[in-house]
Amino acid sequence: MGKILKHMIFILVIGFFLLFFSRIELFTDAEETDKSITLLKAYQLGLEYAREIDRQAELLHINSVDDDKKSGMNGKKENWQMLIVLPNKDKRIGITIENQKVTRTQMLDGVSLSYFIIRENEMKFNSDEAVKKAINDFSLEPGGKDNYLFNGYHFKLIKDKDILFLTVVGDKNDNQMEVHFHATTGKYLGRTEHH
Repeated sequence: MGKILKHMIFILVIGFFLLFFSRIELFTDAEETDKSITLLKAYQLGLEYAREIDRQAELLHINSVDDDKKSGMNGKKENWQMLIVLPNKDKRIGITIENQKVTRTQMLDGVSLSYFIIRENEMKFNSDEAVKKAINDFSLEPGGKDNYLFNGYHFKLIKDKDILFLTVVGDKNDNQMEVHFHATTGKYLGRTEHH
């Protein structure tokens, strides 16, 4: 009887180890197949594409796009859009990133004066840090209520004169709220509530 019990315990222990390691592998695979990226990663992908057309390409604006999921809690989204200036071509290019790939582009004539150029060295505060701060400091919740056009958290980066705004959009008391941070320093700049 003692020998049978030892074998059964041995089999159970091996079974638990196999189950444990198979679960680790499942979680690892799920992380690897996640195509969500931060604002800064989306920017890098878009700029790399644009600089194949014009080495002097620079960002004008970037924002996340709804993916029909309550995503963005970690500062990452699957879909992004950006507008990049191509000064040597006297054009702008609209770029859509989906699942870490450039999926659509649209050339626009002229260099717009309605946006200020955003340089990479100005972006030190990323969407993953901004959403944590918005949740912790302002109890911002993900959008997705019946009165919304989007799900989860969303992100926008735009420059107005000398201030680079990184905005996190979500929900507060069933109203849309935007929390604005300085994208270079991470400093809180204000919030906007839409009723």
